[in-house]
Amino acid sequence: GIRDLYGYWSSDVCSSDLLLLRGAESAAAPRLIAERDGVLHVLDPRDIELIETDGNYVNMHTREGAYTMRSTMQAMEESLATHLFIRLSRSAMVNTAFIARIERDADSVYSFVMRNGRTLKVGRSYRQPIAELIRTQGLLTAAAPRG
Repeated sequence: GIRDLYGYWSSDVCSSDLLLLRGAESAAAPRLIAERDGVLHVLDPRDIELIETDGNYVNMHTREGAYTMRSTMQAMEESLATHLFIRLSRSAMVNTAFIARIERDADSVYSFVMRNGRTLKVGRSYRQPIAELIRTQGLLTAAAPRG
């Protein structure tokens, strides 16, 4: 099946479990290979709004829908760190270009409201780093989303 094919690609073709396509001489953002409805798709990280964990897989949400890839959140974070993504919790990472606003409750817990209306709370161990980013760097210095 498609998972067997992906397992072959990720274990035999790539040096890690995160499958990235890069141009030989290109400095462009890596592109990710992920599955949707039994078909492998090539995704541009700039089109990914949200990444969430699902067991040994991650789900990447775009305007077109969700795509699945066998990977860890840490591997995704390391690979996409320079491509506009920030980690909000153990199970979620967002593309800053798709954040509509950041809310803070009475306990100073931040919630990120995405442009699609979805709200994601910042996990306990991520609260201080996120607060520091907001305070010192304004956090949202990303370019506008594509499309």
